[in-house]
Amino acid sequence: MDFRDDLFLFSRANSQLAEGIKDLLSSFVRPSASTANFHKSAIFFAATSRATRSSITNTMGMTEGRSELIKSVLNGSSMYWCSVFKLPQAMIYKLEQIMSRFLWAGSDSKTTIHKVGGCATQPILLMELEAIKRGLLLAREKDNYFDFCDFVFSTVESLCGCELEKKAGMENSVRRRLEALSRHLFLQCEADQALNLIFLRGNQLKHMESEPVIIGGMVLDIHAAPSIPVNPRTTTPGKVHYVTGGVARNVAECMSKLGTKPYMISAIGLDIAGDLLLEHWKSAGLSTEGIRKHQDIQTAVVCNLFDANGELAAAVASVEAIEKFLTPEWIQQFRCNICSAPALMIDANLNPRSLEASCQIAAEFGIPVWFEPVSVAKSKRIASVVNYITFTSPNEDELVAMANALSCGDEFHPVQRDNSRSMWSAESSFKKLKHAIWVLLEKGIEVVVVTLGSDGVFLCSRGGPALMKHGLKKIKPSSFGGRLHEIVASSCPSNRFVCAANSEGSSHHLVVHFPALPASVVRLTGAGDCLVGGILASLCAGLDMMQSMAVGIAAAKAAVETETNVPSQFCLARIADDARRVYSAANVMFHQSMM
Repeated sequence: MDFRDDLFLFSRANSQLAEGIKDLLSSFVRPSASTANFHKSAIFFAATSRATRSSITNTMGMTEGRSELIKSVLNGSSMYWCSVFKLPQAMIYKLEQIMSRFLWAGSDSKTTIHKVGGCATQPILLMELEAIKRGLLLAREKDNYFDFCDFVFSTVESLCGCELEKKAGMENSVRRRLEALSRHLFLQCEADQALNLIFLRGNQLKHMESEPVIIGGMVLDIHAAPSIPVNPRTTTPGKVHYVTGGVARNVAECMSKLGTKPYMISAIGLDIAGDLLLEHWKSAGLSTEGIRKHQDIQTAVVCNLFDANGELAAAVASVEAIEKFLTPEWIQQFRCNICSAPALMIDANLNPRSLEASCQIAAEFGIPVWFEPVSVAKSKRIASVVNYITFTSPNEDELVAMANALSCGDEFHPVQRDNSRSMWSAESSFKKLKHAIWVLLEKGIEVVVVTLGSDGVFLCSRGGPALMKHGLKKIKPSSFGGRLHEIVASSCPSNRFVCAANSEGSSHHLVVHFPALPASVVRLTGAGDCLVGGILASLCAGLDMMQSMAVGIAAAKAAVETETNVPSQFCLARIADDARRVYSAANVMFHQSMM
Protein backbone atom coordinates (compact mmCIF):
# COMPACT_ATOMS: atom_id res chain seq x y z
CA MET A 1 0.00 0.00 0.00
CA ASP A 2 1.56 3.27 -1.14
CA PHE A 3 0.55 6.69 0.22
CA ARG A 4 2.01 10.12 -0.44
CA ASP A 5 4.56 10.02 2.36
CA ASP A 6 4.25 6.45 3.63
CA LEU A 7 4.72 2.93 2.34
CA PHE A 8 3.24 -0.21 3.90
CA LEU A 9 4.90 -3.54 3.04
CA PHE A 10 3.20 -6.81 4.03
CA SER A 11 5.10 -10.06 4.52
CA ARG A 12 5.23 -13.27 6.48
CA ALA A 13 7.22 -12.98 9.69
CA ASN A 14 10.60 -14.64 9.17
CA SER A 15 14.18 -13.40 9.10
CA GLN A 16 14.85 -14.38 5.47
CA LEU A 17 12.03 -12.21 4.16
CA ALA A 18 13.07 -9.35 6.49
CA GLU A 19 16.54 -9.40 4.98
CA GLY A 20 15.00 -9.48 1.52
CA ILE A 21 12.82 -6.44 2.29
CA LYS A 22 15.78 -4.52 3.68
CA ASP A 23 17.84 -5.30 0.57
CA LEU A 24 14.91 -4.28 -1.61
CA LEU A 25 14.59 -0.92 0.16
CA SER A 26 18.32 -0.34 -0.11
CA SER A 27 18.19 -1.07 -3.84
CA PHE A 28 15.29 1.38 -4.19
CA VAL A 29 17.43 4.26 -2.90
CA ARG A 30 19.76 4.44 -5.89
CA PRO A 31 17.28 5.01 -8.76
CA SER A 32 14.73 6.99 -6.71
CA ALA A 33 17.07 9.24 -4.71
CA SER A 34 14.77 8.56 -1.74
CA THR A 35 15.99 7.13 1.54
CA ALA A 36 14.03 4.95 3.94
CA ASN A 37 14.22 6.33 7.48
CA PHE A 38 14.43 3.16 9.55
CA HIS A 39 14.45 5.12 12.84
CA LYS A 40 11.03 6.60 12.06
CA SER A 41 9.67 3.36 10.66
CA ALA A 42 7.89 0.63 12.63
CA ILE A 43 7.07 -3.05 12.26
CA PHE A 44 3.67 -4.49 13.18
CA PHE A 45 3.32 -8.19 14.02
CA ALA A 46 0.37 -10.53 14.38
CA ALA A 47 0.53 -13.96 16.04
CA THR A 48 4.35 -13.96 16.02
CA SER A 49 6.63 -15.32 18.74
CA ARG A 50 8.75 -12.96 20.81
CA ALA A 51 12.00 -14.52 19.50
CA THR A 52 10.96 -14.04 15.88
CA ARG A 53 9.85 -10.44 16.53
CA SER A 54 13.17 -9.64 18.21
CA SER A 55 15.16 -11.18 15.36
CA ILE A 56 13.28 -9.26 12.68
CA THR A 57 13.42 -5.89 14.48
CA ASN A 58 17.19 -6.33 14.97
CA THR A 59 17.61 -7.23 11.30
CA MET A 60 15.58 -4.26 10.08
CA GLY A 61 16.83 -1.75 12.66
CA MET A 62 13.26 -0.70 13.42
CA THR A 63 11.04 -0.55 16.50
CA GLU A 64 7.87 -2.56 17.01
CA GLY A 65 4.65 -0.54 16.62
CA ARG A 66 2.24 -2.34 18.89
CA SER A 67 -0.43 0.15 19.85
CA GLU A 68 -1.21 1.06 16.26
CA LEU A 69 -1.41 -2.61 15.38
CA ILE A 70 -3.88 -3.24 18.20
CA LYS A 71 -6.16 -0.45 17.12
CA SER A 72 -6.09 -1.45 13.46
CA VAL A 73 -6.66 -5.15 14.18
CA LEU A 74 -9.38 -4.74 16.77
CA ASN A 75 -11.37 -2.11 14.96
CA GLY A 76 -10.68 -3.50 11.52
CA SER A 77 -11.86 -7.02 12.39
CA SER A 78 -15.18 -5.90 13.86
CA MET A 79 -15.85 -3.32 11.13
CA TYR A 80 -15.13 -5.88 8.45
CA TRP A 81 -17.70 -8.29 9.82
CA CYS A 82 -20.24 -5.54 10.33
CA SER A 83 -19.98 -4.85 6.61
CA VAL A 84 -20.87 -8.48 5.87
CA PHE A 85 -23.65 -9.03 8.41
CA LYS A 86 -26.21 -6.92 10.18
CA LEU A 87 -24.95 -7.96 13.61
CA PRO A 88 -27.22 -7.88 16.69
CA GLN A 89 -26.71 -4.91 19.02
CA ALA A 90 -25.86 -7.22 21.91
CA MET A 91 -23.08 -8.79 19.89
CA ILE A 92 -21.60 -5.41 18.87
CA TYR A 93 -21.62 -4.33 22.51
CA LYS A 94 -19.85 -7.56 23.50
CA LEU A 95 -17.12 -7.00 20.87
CA GLU A 96 -16.59 -3.42 22.02
CA GLN A 97 -16.32 -4.64 25.60
CA ILE A 98 -13.70 -7.24 24.66
CA MET A 99 -11.69 -4.66 22.70
CA SER A 100 -11.78 -2.13 25.50
CA ARG A 101 -10.67 -4.59 28.16
CA PHE A 102 -7.91 -6.01 26.00
CA LEU A 103 -6.58 -2.62 24.95
CA TRP A 104 -6.10 -1.45 28.55
CA ALA A 105 -5.60 -4.68 30.48
CA GLY A 106 -4.16 -7.11 27.91
CA SER A 107 -7.03 -9.53 28.58
CA ASP A 108 -10.69 -9.87 27.67
CA SER A 109 -11.63 -10.57 31.31
CA LYS A 110 -9.47 -8.24 33.42
CA THR A 111 -10.63 -4.69 34.09
CA THR A 112 -7.49 -3.29 35.72
CA ILE A 113 -5.58 -0.70 33.74
CA HIS A 114 -2.33 -1.89 32.18
CA LYS A 115 0.06 0.13 30.07
CA VAL A 116 0.09 -0.52 26.32
CA GLY A 117 3.47 -1.65 25.02
CA GLY A 118 4.36 -4.87 26.81
CA CYS A 119 4.18 -8.42 25.45
CA ALA A 120 0.53 -8.58 26.56
CA THR A 121 -0.36 -6.27 23.67
CA GLN A 122 -0.18 -9.13 21.18
CA PRO A 123 -3.59 -9.44 19.55
CA ILE A 124 -5.09 -11.98 21.93
CA LEU A 125 -8.46 -10.65 20.84
CA LEU A 126 -8.01 -12.61 17.65
CA MET A 127 -8.57 -15.75 19.72
CA GLU A 128 -12.03 -14.44 20.62
CA LEU A 129 -12.81 -13.27 17.11
CA GLU A 130 -11.42 -16.48 15.61
CA ALA A 131 -14.68 -18.28 16.31
CA ILE A 132 -16.41 -15.71 14.10
CA LYS A 133 -13.68 -14.96 11.61
CA ARG A 134 -11.49 -18.08 11.37
CA GLY A 135 -9.67 -16.42 8.49
CA LEU A 136 -7.37 -18.24 6.11
CA LEU A 137 -7.46 -21.62 7.84
CA LEU A 138 -11.23 -21.79 7.59
CA ALA A 139 -11.21 -20.82 3.93
CA ARG A 140 -8.76 -23.61 3.16
CA GLU A 141 -10.93 -26.15 4.94
CA LYS A 142 -14.06 -25.27 2.96
CA ASP A 143 -14.55 -26.46 -0.60
CA ASN A 144 -16.53 -23.40 -1.64
CA TYR A 145 -17.91 -20.18 -0.23
CA PHE A 146 -21.38 -21.62 0.36
CA ASP A 147 -19.88 -23.99 2.95
CA PHE A 148 -18.04 -20.99 4.36
CA CYS A 149 -21.29 -18.97 4.64
CA ASP A 150 -23.08 -21.82 6.42
CA PHE A 151 -20.27 -22.08 8.94
CA VAL A 152 -20.30 -18.34 9.65
CA PHE A 153 -24.07 -18.30 10.18
CA SER A 154 -23.96 -21.22 12.60
CA THR A 155 -21.02 -19.72 14.50
CA VAL A 156 -22.66 -16.31 14.92
CA GLU A 157 -25.83 -18.04 16.16
CA SER A 158 -23.90 -19.96 18.80
CA LEU A 159 -21.99 -16.90 19.97
CA CYS A 160 -24.78 -14.36 20.34
CA GLY A 161 -27.54 -16.76 21.33
CA CYS A 162 -29.97 -15.57 18.69
CA GLU A 163 -31.53 -17.31 15.72
CA LEU A 164 -30.43 -16.17 12.29
CA GLU A 165 -32.85 -16.96 9.56
CA LYS A 166 -31.07 -19.01 6.88
CA LYS A 167 -33.30 -18.70 3.87
CA ALA A 168 -32.64 -20.69 0.71
CA GLY A 169 -32.81 -17.44 -1.22
CA MET A 170 -30.19 -15.44 0.68
CA GLU A 171 -30.17 -11.81 -0.34
CA ASN A 172 -27.92 -11.19 -3.31
CA SER A 173 -26.00 -8.42 -1.59
CA VAL A 174 -25.01 -10.70 1.29
CA ARG A 175 -24.08 -13.45 -1.12
CA ARG A 176 -21.85 -11.11 -3.06
CA ARG A 177 -20.11 -9.92 0.09
CA LEU A 178 -19.48 -13.44 1.33
CA GLU A 179 -18.27 -14.54 -2.08
CA ALA A 180 -15.79 -11.66 -2.14
CA LEU A 181 -14.67 -12.56 1.39
CA SER A 182 -14.07 -16.21 0.46
CA ARG A 183 -12.15 -15.31 -2.66
CA HIS A 184 -10.01 -12.93 -0.63
CA LEU A 185 -9.16 -15.61 1.93
CA PHE A 186 -8.49 -18.34 -0.64
CA LEU A 187 -6.17 -16.08 -2.63
CA GLN A 188 -4.28 -14.78 0.40
CA CYS A 189 -2.01 -17.83 0.50
CA GLU A 190 -1.06 -17.45 -3.17
CA ALA A 191 -0.14 -13.81 -2.66
CA ASP A 192 1.91 -14.72 0.39
CA GLN A 193 3.84 -17.35 -1.56
CA ALA A 194 4.48 -14.81 -4.32
CA LEU A 195 6.15 -12.56 -1.75
CA ASN A 196 8.41 -15.45 -0.78
CA LEU A 197 9.58 -15.84 -4.37
CA ILE A 198 10.16 -12.09 -4.77
CA PHE A 199 12.27 -11.72 -1.66
CA LEU A 200 14.30 -14.93 -1.95
CA ARG A 201 17.79 -13.84 -2.79
CA GLY A 202 19.75 -15.48 -5.58
CA ASN A 203 22.09 -17.51 -3.42
CA GLN A 204 19.18 -18.91 -1.38
CA LEU A 205 17.31 -19.97 -4.52
CA LYS A 206 20.41 -21.73 -5.84
CA HIS A 207 20.73 -23.55 -2.53
CA MET A 208 17.12 -24.71 -2.72
CA GLU A 209 17.64 -26.22 -6.19
CA SER A 210 19.66 -29.10 -4.71
CA GLU A 211 17.08 -30.04 -2.09
CA PRO A 212 14.56 -32.79 -2.86
CA VAL A 213 11.54 -32.49 -0.56
CA ILE A 214 10.39 -35.36 1.68
CA ILE A 215 6.95 -35.15 3.33
CA GLY A 216 5.83 -37.71 5.89
CA GLY A 217 6.30 -39.22 9.29
CA MET A 218 9.07 -38.89 11.83
CA VAL A 219 8.62 -41.78 14.25
CA LEU A 220 10.45 -43.08 17.31
CA ASP A 221 10.79 -46.86 16.92
CA ILE A 222 11.09 -49.02 20.03
CA HIS A 223 12.77 -52.30 19.05
CA ALA A 224 12.32 -55.21 21.44
CA ALA A 225 14.30 -58.39 20.71
CA PRO A 226 13.88 -61.36 23.12
CA SER A 227 16.95 -63.45 23.88
CA ILE A 228 14.85 -66.57 24.54
CA PRO A 229 11.51 -67.78 23.13
CA VAL A 230 8.67 -65.53 24.25
CA ASN A 231 6.23 -66.84 26.86
CA PRO A 232 2.74 -65.31 27.11
CA ARG A 233 1.55 -63.43 30.23
CA THR A 234 5.06 -62.76 31.57
CA THR A 235 8.16 -60.70 30.83
CA THR A 236 10.93 -62.12 28.66
CA PRO A 237 14.65 -61.26 28.88
CA GLY A 238 16.04 -59.43 25.87
CA LYS A 239 17.21 -56.08 24.56
CA VAL A 240 15.21 -52.90 23.94
CA HIS A 241 16.51 -50.12 21.70
CA TYR A 242 15.19 -46.66 20.86
CA VAL A 243 15.68 -46.10 17.13
CA THR A 244 14.85 -43.05 15.04
CA GLY A 245 12.35 -44.11 12.40
CA GLY A 246 9.41 -43.30 10.19
CA VAL A 247 9.36 -44.11 6.48
CA ALA A 248 9.86 -40.54 5.24
CA ARG A 249 12.45 -39.79 7.93
CA ASN A 250 14.42 -42.97 7.13
CA VAL A 251 14.42 -42.18 3.41
CA ALA A 252 15.58 -38.62 4.09
CA GLU A 253 18.39 -39.71 6.43
CA CYS A 254 19.60 -42.32 3.95
CA MET A 255 19.69 -39.68 1.20
CA SER A 256 21.67 -37.30 3.40
CA LYS A 257 24.31 -39.96 4.10
CA LEU A 258 24.63 -40.61 0.37
CA GLY A 259 25.38 -36.96 -0.32
CA THR A 260 21.93 -35.48 -0.99
CA LYS A 261 20.54 -33.13 1.66
CA PRO A 262 16.73 -33.35 1.59
CA TYR A 263 14.22 -30.82 2.94
CA MET A 264 12.00 -32.60 5.48
CA ILE A 265 8.38 -31.58 6.14
CA SER A 266 6.89 -33.38 9.13
CA ALA A 267 5.35 -32.92 12.60
CA ILE A 268 6.55 -33.87 16.09
CA GLY A 269 5.58 -33.02 19.65
CA LEU A 270 7.41 -31.26 22.45
CA ASP A 271 7.89 -34.55 24.30
CA ILE A 272 10.67 -37.04 24.95
CA ALA A 273 10.19 -38.86 21.64
CA GLY A 274 10.12 -35.57 19.72
CA ASP A 275 13.26 -34.35 21.47
CA LEU A 276 15.15 -37.52 20.54
CA LEU A 277 14.10 -37.27 16.89
CA LEU A 278 14.90 -33.57 16.65
CA GLU A 279 18.28 -33.91 18.36
CA HIS A 280 19.29 -36.68 15.95
CA TRP A 281 18.09 -34.62 12.97
CA LYS A 282 20.07 -31.56 14.03
CA SER A 283 23.20 -33.65 14.60
CA ALA A 284 23.04 -34.68 10.93
CA GLY A 285 23.17 -31.01 9.93
CA LEU A 286 19.71 -31.10 8.33
CA SER A 287 17.16 -28.29 8.26
CA THR A 288 14.39 -28.38 10.90
CA GLU A 289 12.42 -25.45 9.44
CA GLY A 290 9.82 -27.73 7.81
CA ILE A 291 9.27 -29.80 10.97
CA ARG A 292 6.18 -28.67 12.84
CA LYS A 293 6.71 -28.66 16.61
CA HIS A 294 3.84 -28.10 19.04
CA GLN A 295 2.86 -29.07 22.58
CA ASP A 296 -0.49 -30.47 21.38
CA ILE A 297 1.25 -33.00 19.13
CA GLN A 298 1.98 -36.45 20.53
CA THR A 299 5.04 -37.64 18.61
CA ALA A 300 4.43 -40.79 16.58
CA VAL A 301 5.82 -43.95 18.25
CA VAL A 302 5.94 -47.54 16.99
CA CYS A 303 6.81 -50.50 19.22
CA ASN A 304 8.27 -53.44 17.27
CA LEU A 305 8.68 -56.96 18.66
CA PHE A 306 11.15 -59.14 16.74
CA ASP A 307 11.66 -62.88 16.72
CA ALA A 308 15.00 -64.67 17.05
CA ASN A 309 15.67 -64.30 13.29
CA GLY A 310 15.28 -60.53 13.31
CA GLU A 311 11.90 -60.73 11.55
CA LEU A 312 9.06 -58.54 12.78
CA ALA A 313 6.73 -60.66 14.91
CA ALA A 314 4.29 -57.96 16.05
CA ALA A 315 4.04 -54.19 16.29
CA VAL A 316 1.87 -51.46 17.81
CA ALA A 317 1.79 -48.06 16.09
CA SER A 318 0.62 -44.74 17.50
CA VAL A 319 0.96 -42.40 14.51
CA GLU A 320 -2.33 -40.49 14.50
CA ALA A 321 -0.50 -37.19 15.04
CA ILE A 322 1.00 -37.34 11.53
CA GLU A 323 -2.45 -37.41 9.93
CA LYS A 324 -3.85 -34.78 12.26
CA PHE A 325 -1.06 -32.18 12.32
CA LEU A 326 0.74 -32.62 8.99
CA THR A 327 -1.99 -30.59 7.30
CA PRO A 328 -2.36 -29.01 3.84
CA GLU A 329 -2.04 -25.60 5.53
CA TRP A 330 1.36 -26.53 6.98
CA ILE A 331 2.57 -28.03 3.69
CA GLN A 332 1.46 -24.96 1.70
CA GLN A 333 3.95 -22.85 3.67
CA PHE A 334 6.77 -24.69 1.88
CA ARG A 335 5.43 -24.27 -1.62
CA CYS A 336 8.66 -22.54 -2.70
CA ASN A 337 10.76 -25.50 -1.56
CA ILE A 338 8.59 -27.95 -3.47
CA CYS A 339 8.49 -25.91 -6.68
CA SER A 340 12.30 -25.72 -6.84
CA ALA A 341 12.98 -29.37 -5.86
CA PRO A 342 14.27 -32.02 -8.26
CA ALA A 343 11.75 -34.48 -6.77
CA LEU A 344 9.06 -34.80 -4.09
CA MET A 345 8.58 -37.92 -2.00
CA ILE A 346 5.39 -38.42 0.03
CA ASP A 347 4.56 -41.31 2.31
CA ALA A 348 1.06 -42.65 2.82
CA ASN A 349 1.02 -41.66 6.49
CA LEU A 350 -0.37 -38.34 5.23
CA ASN A 351 -4.13 -37.92 5.25
CA PRO A 352 -5.82 -37.79 1.80
CA ARG A 353 -6.16 -33.98 1.84
CA SER A 354 -2.48 -33.50 2.58
CA LEU A 355 -1.48 -36.04 -0.07
CA GLU A 356 -3.54 -34.19 -2.66
CA ALA A 357 -2.27 -30.74 -1.60
CA SER A 358 1.36 -31.92 -1.88
CA CYS A 359 0.81 -33.50 -5.29
CA GLN A 360 -1.02 -30.47 -6.69
CA ILE A 361 1.87 -28.15 -5.84
CA ALA A 362 4.33 -30.56 -7.48
CA ALA A 363 2.13 -30.92 -10.58
CA GLU A 364 1.87 -27.15 -10.97
CA PHE A 365 5.65 -26.92 -11.38
CA GLY A 366 6.27 -30.25 -13.14
CA ILE A 367 8.01 -31.90 -10.16
CA PRO A 368 8.06 -35.75 -10.25
CA VAL A 369 6.38 -37.38 -7.22
CA TRP A 370 7.44 -40.60 -5.49
CA PHE A 371 4.64 -42.31 -3.51
CA GLU A 372 5.80 -44.62 -0.70
CA PRO A 373 2.87 -46.90 0.33
CA VAL A 374 3.99 -47.49 3.99
CA SER A 375 1.53 -50.36 4.62
CA VAL A 376 -1.17 -52.45 2.95
CA ALA A 377 -3.98 -50.42 4.51
CA LYS A 378 -2.49 -47.00 3.73
CA SER A 379 -1.27 -47.95 0.26
CA LYS A 380 -4.89 -47.68 -0.93
CA ARG A 381 -4.67 -43.90 -0.50
CA ILE A 382 -2.99 -43.76 -3.88
CA ALA A 383 -6.44 -43.86 -5.50
CA SER A 384 -7.02 -40.11 -4.93
CA VAL A 385 -3.61 -38.99 -6.22
CA VAL A 386 -2.64 -41.58 -8.84
CA ASN A 387 -2.80 -39.01 -11.65
CA TYR A 388 0.07 -37.09 -10.02
CA ILE A 389 2.40 -40.03 -9.25
CA THR A 390 5.59 -40.68 -11.24
CA PHE A 391 7.23 -43.37 -9.06
CA THR A 392 5.96 -45.78 -6.44
CA SER A 393 7.60 -48.60 -4.46
CA PRO A 394 5.16 -51.22 -3.08
CA ASN A 395 5.97 -54.69 -1.83
CA GLU A 396 3.92 -57.59 -3.19
CA ASP A 397 1.00 -57.21 -0.76
CA GLU A 398 0.89 -53.42 -1.15
CA LEU A 399 0.94 -53.81 -4.94
CA VAL A 400 -2.14 -56.04 -4.80
CA ALA A 401 -3.96 -53.62 -2.47
CA MET A 402 -3.11 -50.65 -4.72
CA ALA A 403 -4.25 -52.49 -7.86
CA ASN A 404 -7.58 -53.35 -6.21
CA ALA A 405 -8.05 -49.74 -5.03
CA LEU A 406 -7.39 -48.41 -8.55
CA SER A 407 -9.61 -50.99 -10.26
CA CYS A 408 -12.45 -50.52 -7.72
CA GLY A 409 -12.77 -54.20 -6.94
CA ASP A 410 -11.12 -57.28 -5.42
CA GLU A 411 -9.84 -58.75 -8.65
CA PHE A 412 -6.34 -59.35 -7.28
CA HIS A 413 -5.48 -61.59 -4.35
CA PRO A 414 -2.40 -61.70 -2.07
CA VAL A 415 0.43 -63.79 -3.44
CA GLN A 416 0.76 -67.17 -1.77
CA ARG A 417 4.41 -67.72 -0.84
CA ASP A 418 6.15 -71.07 -0.91
CA ASN A 419 8.44 -71.47 2.09
CA SER A 420 10.82 -73.50 -0.04
CA ARG A 421 13.13 -70.88 -1.59
CA SER A 422 14.43 -73.46 -4.07
CA MET A 423 11.04 -73.32 -5.79
CA TRP A 424 11.11 -69.54 -6.33
CA SER A 425 11.91 -68.06 -9.72
CA ALA A 426 11.74 -64.51 -11.04
CA GLU A 427 9.66 -65.69 -14.01
CA SER A 428 6.95 -67.37 -11.92
CA SER A 429 6.79 -64.45 -9.48
CA PHE A 430 6.47 -61.92 -12.29
CA LYS A 431 3.70 -63.98 -13.87
CA LYS A 432 1.69 -63.78 -10.63
CA LEU A 433 2.18 -60.02 -10.25
CA LYS A 434 2.09 -58.92 -13.89
CA HIS A 435 -1.56 -57.92 -14.16
CA ALA A 436 -1.47 -55.93 -10.90
CA ILE A 437 1.65 -54.13 -12.16
CA TRP A 438 -0.10 -53.33 -15.44
CA VAL A 439 -2.98 -51.67 -13.57
CA LEU A 440 -0.60 -49.17 -11.95
CA LEU A 441 1.26 -48.49 -15.20
CA GLU A 442 -1.91 -48.02 -17.21
CA LYS A 443 -3.17 -45.50 -14.63
CA GLY A 444 -0.24 -43.27 -15.59
CA ILE A 445 2.47 -44.17 -13.08
CA GLU A 446 5.71 -44.18 -15.05
CA VAL A 447 7.91 -46.35 -12.80
CA VAL A 448 6.79 -49.09 -10.38
CA VAL A 449 9.43 -50.57 -8.07
CA VAL A 450 8.09 -53.87 -6.65
CA THR A 451 10.17 -55.04 -3.68
CA LEU A 452 10.47 -58.82 -3.24
CA GLY A 453 12.42 -59.04 0.03
CA SER A 454 15.40 -61.36 -0.27
CA ASP A 455 14.45 -62.06 -3.91
CA GLY A 456 15.29 -58.56 -5.09
CA VAL A 457 13.23 -56.02 -7.01
CA PHE A 458 11.14 -55.75 -10.19
CA LEU A 459 11.74 -52.41 -11.90
CA CYS A 460 8.76 -51.78 -14.15
CA SER A 461 8.23 -48.93 -16.62
CA ARG A 462 5.67 -47.97 -19.24
CA GLY A 463 8.07 -45.58 -20.97
CA GLY A 464 10.61 -48.13 -22.18
CA PRO A 465 14.39 -47.89 -21.89
CA ALA A 466 14.39 -44.21 -22.86
CA LEU A 467 12.61 -43.35 -19.60
CA MET A 468 14.93 -45.61 -17.60
CA LYS A 469 17.96 -43.73 -18.93
CA HIS A 470 16.66 -40.34 -17.85
CA GLY A 471 17.57 -38.78 -14.51
CA LEU A 472 16.07 -35.85 -12.63
CA LYS A 473 16.21 -32.18 -13.51
CA LYS A 474 17.26 -29.28 -11.25
CA ILE A 475 19.98 -31.39 -9.65
CA LYS A 476 23.11 -29.99 -8.04
CA PRO A 477 25.19 -32.95 -6.76
CA SER A 478 27.32 -32.54 -3.64
CA SER A 479 30.96 -33.59 -3.58
CA PHE A 480 29.92 -37.00 -2.22
CA GLY A 481 27.19 -37.26 -4.85
CA GLY A 482 29.68 -36.31 -7.55
CA ARG A 483 32.04 -39.10 -6.48
CA LEU A 484 29.11 -41.54 -6.30
CA HIS A 485 28.10 -40.62 -9.85
CA GLU A 486 31.65 -40.95 -11.16
CA ILE A 487 32.32 -44.37 -9.62
CA VAL A 488 28.92 -45.94 -10.35
CA ALA A 489 28.68 -44.58 -13.88
CA SER A 490 32.06 -46.06 -14.75
CA SER A 491 31.29 -49.50 -13.26
CA CYS A 492 27.64 -49.63 -14.38
CA PRO A 493 27.63 -48.53 -18.07
CA SER A 494 24.36 -47.08 -19.29
CA ASN A 495 24.42 -49.24 -22.43
CA ARG A 496 24.04 -52.41 -20.33
CA PHE A 497 20.47 -52.92 -21.61
CA VAL A 498 21.13 -52.02 -25.23
CA CYS A 499 19.08 -55.03 -26.38
CA ALA A 500 15.88 -53.10 -25.69
CA ALA A 501 17.13 -49.69 -26.81
CA ASN A 502 15.01 -49.56 -29.94
CA SER A 503 11.77 -50.21 -28.08
CA GLU A 504 10.42 -46.90 -26.84
CA GLY A 505 7.16 -45.05 -26.40
CA SER A 506 4.54 -44.50 -23.71
CA SER A 507 2.78 -47.75 -24.63
CA HIS A 508 5.94 -49.84 -24.24
CA HIS A 509 6.32 -51.84 -21.03
CA LEU A 510 9.71 -52.85 -19.67
CA VAL A 511 10.37 -55.03 -16.60
CA VAL A 512 13.85 -55.71 -15.22
CA HIS A 513 14.64 -58.00 -12.28
CA PHE A 514 17.44 -56.83 -9.95
CA PRO A 515 18.57 -59.55 -7.51
CA ALA A 516 19.24 -58.93 -3.83
CA LEU A 517 22.72 -59.42 -2.39
CA PRO A 518 23.66 -61.93 0.32
CA ALA A 519 23.78 -60.19 3.70
CA SER A 520 24.39 -60.87 7.39
CA VAL A 521 20.93 -59.87 8.58
CA VAL A 522 20.54 -58.04 11.88
CA ARG A 523 17.31 -56.04 11.28
CA LEU A 524 15.03 -55.84 8.24
CA THR A 525 12.94 -52.78 9.17
CA GLY A 526 15.01 -50.18 7.32
CA ALA A 527 15.73 -52.10 4.11
CA GLY A 528 12.84 -50.80 2.01
CA ASP A 529 13.34 -47.20 3.16
CA CYS A 530 17.07 -47.29 2.36
CA LEU A 531 16.25 -48.80 -1.04
CA VAL A 532 14.11 -45.75 -1.86
CA GLY A 533 16.61 -43.36 -0.25
CA GLY A 534 19.46 -44.87 -2.28
CA ILE A 535 17.50 -44.60 -5.53
CA LEU A 536 16.50 -40.97 -4.94
CA ALA A 537 19.99 -39.93 -3.82
CA SER A 538 21.47 -41.53 -6.95
CA LEU A 539 18.93 -39.86 -9.25
CA CYS A 540 19.78 -36.52 -7.60
CA ALA A 541 23.47 -37.27 -8.21
CA GLY A 542 22.76 -37.57 -11.95
CA LEU A 543 22.61 -41.35 -12.39
CA ASP A 544 19.87 -42.93 -14.51
CA MET A 545 17.08 -45.13 -13.13
CA MET A 546 18.84 -48.44 -13.82
CA GLN A 547 22.07 -47.35 -12.12
CA SER A 548 20.12 -45.77 -9.25
CA MET A 549 18.25 -49.04 -8.65
CA ALA A 550 21.56 -50.87 -8.22
CA VAL A 551 22.74 -48.28 -5.68
CA GLY A 552 19.40 -48.54 -3.83
CA ILE A 553 19.78 -52.31 -3.42
CA ALA A 554 23.35 -51.80 -2.19
CA ALA A 555 22.08 -49.29 0.40
CA ALA A 556 19.34 -51.74 1.48
CA LYS A 557 21.97 -54.44 2.03
CA ALA A 558 23.94 -52.09 4.29
CA ALA A 559 20.76 -51.29 6.22
CA VAL A 560 19.86 -54.90 7.13
CA GLU A 561 23.33 -55.43 8.57
CA THR A 562 22.91 -52.77 11.30
CA GLU A 563 20.80 -52.36 14.45
CA THR A 564 19.45 -48.99 13.30
CA ASN A 565 17.03 -48.32 10.44
CA VAL A 566 19.73 -46.37 8.57
CA PRO A 567 23.46 -47.14 8.85
CA SER A 568 25.50 -44.54 10.73
CA GLN A 569 27.50 -44.07 7.52
CA PHE A 570 27.90 -45.59 4.06
CA CYS A 571 31.24 -46.70 2.63
CA LEU A 572 31.30 -45.28 -0.91
CA ALA A 573 33.65 -47.97 -2.25
CA ARG A 574 31.49 -50.77 -0.83
CA ILE A 575 28.25 -49.21 -2.13
CA ALA A 576 29.78 -48.84 -5.60
CA ASP A 577 31.10 -52.42 -5.60
CA ASP A 578 27.76 -53.87 -4.45
CA ALA A 579 25.93 -51.74 -7.03
CA ARG A 580 28.20 -53.12 -9.78
CA ARG A 581 27.40 -56.71 -8.75
CA VAL A 582 23.66 -56.03 -8.74
CA TYR A 583 23.75 -54.16 -12.04
CA SER A 584 25.67 -56.90 -13.85
CA ALA A 585 23.23 -59.56 -12.59
CA ALA A 586 20.07 -57.66 -13.58
CA ASN A 587 17.86 -59.43 -16.12
CA VAL A 588 15.23 -58.10 -18.54
CA MET A 589 12.01 -60.01 -17.84
CA PHE A 590 9.66 -58.28 -20.27
CA HIS A 591 9.93 -55.63 -22.98
CA GLN A 592 7.32 -55.15 -25.66
CA SER A 593 4.65 -52.78 -26.88
CA MET A 594 1.20 -53.12 -25.35
CA MET A 595 -0.57 -51.66 -28.40
